[in-house]
Amino acid sequence: VRGDFTTSALVWPIGVIQHVNQTYAFGWTETNTRGLWSLSAGPTWTEVATAGAPADNEDVIDAAVLGQDLFLACGLTDLRRRDGAGVWTQPAAGEQAYCLAAWEDDTIVKGFIDSPSAGLVQSLTFEKSTDRGVTWTAVATIGTTTDAPISMVPFLATAPEGGLTRVLAVGFIEGVWALDITNLRAWRILDLSTQTNVHNCRTLLAGTGAGEASNVILYVQVGLLGLRELHPDGRVIDVGLNREDGLPAERQGVISAITDTNDFLYVAVGKAVADVISPIGA
Repeated sequence: VRGDFTTSALVWPIGVIQHVNQTYAFGWTETNTRGLWSLSAGPTWTEVATAGAPADNEDVIDAAVLGQDLFLACGLTDLRRRDGAGVWTQPAAGEQAYCLAAWEDDTIVKGFIDSPSAGLVQSLTFEKSTDRGVTWTAVATIGTTTDAPISMVPFLATAPEGGLTRVLAVGFIEGVWALDITNLRAWRILDLSTQTNVHNCRTLLAGTGAGEASNVILYVQVGLLGLRELHPDGRVIDVGLNREDGLPAERQGVISAITDTNDFLYVAVGKAVADVISPIGA
């Protein structure tokens, strides 16, 4: 995807997602609000307004594609959906989300906060929908934490009773939890509570690793340039760009994307934005 962000208010892209015939980017503006942009001819990015949203769509936090539908997590603003014909709707009133993930062929999972407050979140609830976001049923609640869920990716984790099971890895500033959609439960798989940083878990990748099966290595961003390799058996290996001599000063910033092949791990490093402090907001 190519496009010039210099003519838009987007200064810190969180993600780029393709839906049917349209490419979208969502992220932070220079005034520390969030938005959604579409890629058009030029190539340039144009801010998008969706059904029931403010003109600048400032609440967009996360996005996921399931089948022909694009879902937007918009914090305290109701979740929104774009169908295969390009029509925006709010599939259900009062349904909010801070993170989204597609699960199986017909299930979308969302995480939301009952009473959000920056730095003090009491209840993090996860629900699933099999009817395109119209009705939702509970999956699990992940205890008390210090911030909102940031990202979710499918992963193979070791269940508490042993054996690998397919879960959603849910990233927070204070660590990673495994969310078991089938058995309606959750447990912590990486504790970062003593290393809290606004950039923790902003990028998660369920990768292969050299010679490994699919989705059995979880790469977790820790701080600006830190990176942990989490294995299903609980082993954690530091593979970050901040090890040893690190990067030259002129190339330092914050990890903005990760991808891998069977033999190599690729990491994109972008500019650090100091005043982006929380998915909840400033």
